[in-house]
Amino acid sequence: MSVVGGGHAVVVGGGVVGLACAHALLARGCKVTLLDRAQPGAGCSWGNAGWIVPSFSMPLAAPGQIGRAMRSLLDKDGPLHLEMSALPRLLPWLWQFNTHCNSDDYRAGAQALVRLNARTMQCFDELTARGVQFEEHRRGVLFLCLDPRELQGMHRKLQQLAEWGGSPVEMLSLAAVRELEPAVTDAVCGALIIRGERHVRPDSLTAGLLASIRAAGADVRSNVSVLDWKVRDGRIVAAQTSEGEIGGDHFVVATGVHSRTLVKNLMGNLPLHGGRGYSITYESNGPGLRNAVDLVEAGVVCSPFNNGWRIAGLMDLSTADAQSPPPPPAARVASLRRAAQSYLRADASAFAAGFEWSGQRPLTSDGLPVIGRMPKIANGYLATGHGMLGVTMAPVTAELIAEQITTGRANAAASAFVPERFGA
Repeated sequence: MSVVGGGHAVVVGGGVVGLACAHALLARGCKVTLLDRAQPGAGCSWGNAGWIVPSFSMPLAAPGQIGRAMRSLLDKDGPLHLEMSALPRLLPWLWQFNTHCNSDDYRAGAQALVRLNARTMQCFDELTARGVQFEEHRRGVLFLCLDPRELQGMHRKLQQLAEWGGSPVEMLSLAAVRELEPAVTDAVCGALIIRGERHVRPDSLTAGLLASIRAAGADVRSNVSVLDWKVRDGRIVAAQTSEGEIGGDHFVVATGVHSRTLVKNLMGNLPLHGGRGYSITYESNGPGLRNAVDLVEAGVVCSPFNNGWRIAGLMDLSTADAQSPPPPPAARVASLRRAAQSYLRADASAFAAGFEWSGQRPLTSDGLPVIGRMPKIANGYLATGHGMLGVTMAPVTAELIAEQITTGRANAAASAFVPERFGA
């Protein structure tokens, strides 16, 4: 029988999702030990765009997505690239992914994400109210297009999400675009805006969560790898780690793509694959960017921070090691820079030297996150597979995990995301 109402929770993974889970569990009276195989906040949570965009709740599995992926085999410079050498390893995942790239599954997935994200902004406000300190910006998100057809297509997509419960999207005139964002080039034909969205500097969010859980008494252990699990009568008794056994009442796995390996002996194959993304971070805001912007055709986004800005995006499906991705290829870094220069005006030096980074986004075969108790394991929980919505969904995911652990009941809002949909 599972311990509810408190107990000792062991959270494996110190990214934004794992840290948020630890924070939520501490708030509900649990004792928490957090384990990270490196340093908390140093993985995929570090270099992303930091967007909080509940109104952009679209599953990656969408009609036409496989066709775009296959065409990318011949386009190493495109927003989505699938390496030919990776096909044998990727085929089982791609086959399952393809079965979900239809209108019905896309609609159901998008509606489930919109419902779940209805509390996202409130959850972030609650973090601030509880004293978690992080850099946050509330100027909304601009979607910039070079092609009028792309502008209309994106408008239809976002309008559909708005009808399902997302925030309203507005079409802007060119004059309005340039008033909001003077850095926009003459090549931009138009823009959309969702005014309610936000973005954070993600490393400030993970640092704020880490400081908060430490102040609340969490036992944070860096450079500790989970190697296996000790299981008895359908319950995890202890995590077997590089520092020995660590026991607890509840165990939460929130290690991004690495979750696939960690839970294999607990629930079999989890159809999770890494989508490698890239970013360049600059210490000064060369273009004078005011707003978070989505460079729609390029598959690239830009985020202004208090002290600098970041270009992030692209997606590579490859055989790269999910645990230690290699340095970003020069060609992909150059693609990021070219994309930004197509949409934003600035001296060439503004796009030159910056900190180059890559990380693996955890992608499930149905394009939806995995949140909840593992099948056949009474005290084991998963919080992974958020794709490009990790920052957006971290606090609401943590709320669902903490609620299930402390009450023994799963929230109906998480029914589309349960691990058991992948079997045991």
